[in-house]
Amino acid sequence: MQELPIASSTQKNAFLGNKLGSLKLGSLKLGLLKIWVVLITAQSLSFESASAIDIFDESSVFNRRLSGANRSVLDGQSFRAGLTRLARANQINLWIDREVNPSSIIETGALGPTLLAAFEQIASTNDCVVMPIGNVMLIGRTAWVDQLTTHVLQLSASEMGEVVNINWDQLTTPSEAFSSIMLDSNAPSVQLPHDLWPENHWQEIHRGVAEIMIRGQFEDKTLQNGEQRLATTQANQSLSRLYKLQPKTLKAIDQELRVQFPKVRPRKTATGVTIQGSASDHRSITHWLLERIQKPTSVKLDADTFSLKKISTSAENAFRQLAATANLQCEIHPSAVNACKGIVTLEGQDVTLRNLMEGIAKQIDVMIDWREAVIVIHRLPASINE
Repeated sequence: MQELPIASSTQKNAFLGNKLGSLKLGSLKLGLLKIWVVLITAQSLSFESASAIDIFDESSVFNRRLSGANRSVLDGQSFRAGLTRLARANQINLWIDREVNPSSIIETGALGPTLLAAFEQIASTNDCVVMPIGNVMLIGRTAWVDQLTTHVLQLSASEMGEVVNINWDQLTTPSEAFSSIMLDSNAPSVQLPHDLWPENHWQEIHRGVAEIMIRGQFEDKTLQNGEQRLATTQANQSLSRLYKLQPKTLKAIDQELRVQFPKVRPRKTATGVTIQGSASDHRSITHWLLERIQKPTSVKLDADTFSLKKISTSAENAFRQLAATANLQCEIHPSAVNACKGIVTLEGQDVTLRNLMEGIAKQIDVMIDWREAVIVIHRLPASINE
């Protein structure tokens, strides 16, 4: 079950099955706000390079989720609300560029077929790109995403800090958010520009990455020609990243990697390949690899379940998008064209696709002819309506 307007239950998984040691819980009370920090002492973390904080690991839960199947519909949601819902339903840490309009309305139709594709499709509606890095899904302007990626890839093992869970409430200021990652109460306070941020939840994030995320909303900004923009002096800086891949994956992509990305410098290691390239190169390679790790499975009409926040739309739009989610074609018989223009309300908990569509049909007095690869919507015979 997914907590999305329309989202598949195939994404249900236990969150991050890492072997973890002891937990230490602390809280910071800041005015009326409470920010909780959970410190996770990882007993078996090992680092293979100075930038090992962001090893791309094909077998990680984070990457398996992003490459897994996801079919959802978020039309009518605001940019931030839709992304937040998608991230929370799939237990993905999210960080959105504050310079991007959070209120623009999503109009994408059916998303997917993978979770990564869904994030990318929503991001593109606001001229944004995505980058999964440091166990966080970064979404924002290209220069901003690449700059934060550069900072994360430059972190050394000693700069990583502990792995923590961080949560803050609605209307938290940036300075309060920053304080939430500092467990040492004697540490000097950091004053960041005033703003009021939405609530946030990060699970199993390195403290060093969290600091980069928070500071990244403000640093390296300049005023030029009356417009605010990010300085991009590091855009083409060469960065090293280890891609930890299964032997069969490495064999499959070896030649194609060199063809697709002729400017990067790959070097095979015992566990995969180390690639030297710019932040932009690593963003493209990450996307390319995630597309190849796992082919999404199709959604089953009577097995996979969905949860819907209340949404109103035309019956035709609902039928077509739900059919696309199940990889079905949708045909509307001439007798049902006018009925399908009517507005229907979708809402439910743990509902199958078939039940969702049958519920729509009842609202507008039509019937669904279920065929192998297509559904056909017909008007109910007059005798049934009487």
